[in-house]
Amino acid sequence: MPVTCTRPLLRTVAAVIGLLLLASCGAGTEAETSQIRPNPPSTMLGQLNIEGVVLVTSPDGGWPVSVFAGISNRGTRDDTLTGVRLGSPGVPAKLTPGKGEMANPDASPGPEIPAGGIVLLGAPGATTAIVRAPGRAPQVGEVHPVVFEFRRSGRVSLDVEVVRGTGEYATYAPEGAKGG
Repeated sequence: MPVTCTRPLLRTVAAVIGLLLLASCGAGTEAETSQIRPNPPSTMLGQLNIEGVVLVTSPDGGWPVSVFAGISNRGTRDDTLTGVRLGSPGVPAKLTPGKGEMANPDASPGPEIPAGGIVLLGAPGATTAIVRAPGRAPQVGEVHPVVFEFRRSGRVSLDVEVVRGTGEYATYAPEGAKGG
């Protein structure tokens, strides 16, 4: 038996949709909902997936800057992060193994990304990539190229947003940063 819509039903549906639209407008321009951020960049490089990349300033917005990224290895061979560079021509980041992380067999300070595994660069207790340079620090909201270099997979560059190391990013701010 076919379903028929009556005019009162259509008016009710239209009214509900209209109310929902008006209710969403009532949030105003200062509401949390208006603070939409673009998704952090991600890319594939051979067997590696690099995602969620952000540059995190010190809490005061200056130097140093920490690089945060999730790196997963979908392949069958281990790979090693051998370097991270910020900008062009490229200021190298200092890679420091995390607490409890084993030294790399090839003496690289970067983490080994095991086949089928994941590494969270810049996460608490994990390997960090910290950049310090003379001059002006990257400013919140700017986008800068970040180059990742891997022993097997090669190198890849991503344009990455700069965020302040406060609020939801406080955990990823450079440790011990007290001003630039």
